[in-house]
Amino acid sequence: MNSQSLGQFIIKFPVITYRRNTLIADGADVHKYIYFLETGQVKQYRISTSGSDFLTYLFYPGSFFPPTVLSGVDCSSSYFEAFTAATVRKIPVEDFMSYLRLNPDLLLELVTLLSRYFGNLSRRINHLAGSSAYQRTAAALVFIGEEIGNPTQNQVYIDQVITHKELAAWSGTARETTSIHMKSLEKKGLISYYKRRIKINNWERLLRETGE
Repeated sequence: MNSQSLGQFIIKFPVITYRRNTLIADGADVHKYIYFLETGQVKQYRISTSGSDFLTYLFYPGSFFPPTVLSGVDCSSSYFEAFTAATVRKIPVEDFMSYLRLNPDLLLELVTLLSRYFGNLSRRINHLAGSSAYQRTAAALVFIGEEIGNPTQNQVYIDQVITHKELAAWSGTARETTSIHMKSLEKKGLISYYKRRIKINNWERLLRETGE
């Protein structure tokens, strides 16, 4: 955060720690509170009519979520869950909006955050619309590797168990389809497993597999 005054406001609210896969907010909360993510990653997802999860977005430290309060986007059908262990500050919407009205100079910083959110979301939608299921699976690995992986030269080790169900939620494919493509990536030598963790053996080749 560039703004010291915004930081001074946020720090007034207690830190809440969430374990991985713990629900932070759902449709009942998105109009009442805005959350500031200090550490870890938080995923935004929806549940399809078939009952499967579809991962919409992954928030990084320094983000506010949900974007509803700042943009008017309806997130009432979304869920926000800790993708990794995470610490957040929970701020009542009325308190947050009152502070902005008193400090309008902070709006530029928030607009920048929103622009990044919608820019990344647009890139994700374009990729889902124009890629094969195989490419989307590779792209999901690239994204997760960028966010939580430990890079070493041309390799990336993801020190967290990522299930095929989670990859399917990110790539917008069925879990069975994702498993088939993960097996294909493994046969090509692009990925391997160590204690159920995924290791990307050739980062540059995996990038090419995404079709970008």
